[in-house]
Amino acid sequence: MKFSSTILAYFAAQAVAGPMAPIEDVTADITFVPREPRAALRKTGLNILQSDNGADPAASLYNKTTRAVDVEEDIVGDLVEDMDELEKRAARNVAYSSNWAGAVLNGNNFKTAQATIKVPNPAMPRGGKASTQYAASVWVGIDGSSCQRAILQTGIDVYFQNGKASFDAWYEWYPDYAYTFQGFAIRAGDTLTITVSASSNKAGFVTIQNLTTRKQITHNFANQRATLCLQNAEFIVEDFQSGGSLVPFVNFGQVAFSNAVVRNNKNQVQSLAGASILNMRQNNKVVANCGASSNLVSCKYTG
Repeated sequence: MKFSSTILAYFAAQAVAGPMAPIEDVTADITFVPREPRAALRKTGLNILQSDNGADPAASLYNKTTRAVDVEEDIVGDLVEDMDELEKRAARNVAYSSNWAGAVLNGNNFKTAQATIKVPNPAMPRGGKASTQYAASVWVGIDGSSCQRAILQTGIDVYFQNGKASFDAWYEWYPDYAYTFQGFAIRAGDTLTITVSASSNKAGFVTIQNLTTRKQITHNFANQRATLCLQNAEFIVEDFQSGGSLVPFVNFGQVAFSNAVVRNNKNQVQSLAGASILNMRQNNKVVANCGASSNLVSCKYTG
């Protein structure tokens, strides 16, 4: 059998590279830095502006039920579907928010939400000022939309100022403070797997794995005073609040929550095809459009 030079070069490279390195848990080396609650804006509820179909937006977002899938659907790979197609699927189930963009799945007894993202390469919004710091959060969570007494969430913040991007990772069990995983390295283009898991309504854990650097961080929760409802699972790009107001929203480009999966307490996978979609609208302009399929949520900046 004759092999092409391309194939031979591929196998030679694989032999040199060797097997992929195991992921190292670096939690012991990380400093947990408290900051104001990331969910502070939700004290008065998620700010839903309206739905596309004229129906009550709260009903559109909250009164959905989900189907339990007995056999896990194929969630291998990170191919992002055409965004226009995702938006068409979502068109009948869209509401608008001033601070959230993404997908909210509603049901009961949710245990785990997980997705893989590529860290975006942010930019200054059109007409912005270089000296202004622009920002957004990208996170996965349980509760926080219809159930607002507690939120279990983890993710990253994306910043852009004076031509430079920066990032940090954080976690929160609201209404406690959000905490930064200070010292956990993240760069644009890194691939992260983000997981939140509730072992009960008062306990659980969060994990962020950087598949590019082969490092991960974890935080465990026990006996939390605010109890989860286990009713919502979210995959969100957020214009978060700082100092009592929303931060200037960054041009995040596009974020895809691929291999997205939600499991209930029987370990059944819940399809995201029926999730409620949130697009972000500020100053009468849509600044983020989103769509979802069974295991993918994708949002693009449109500001």
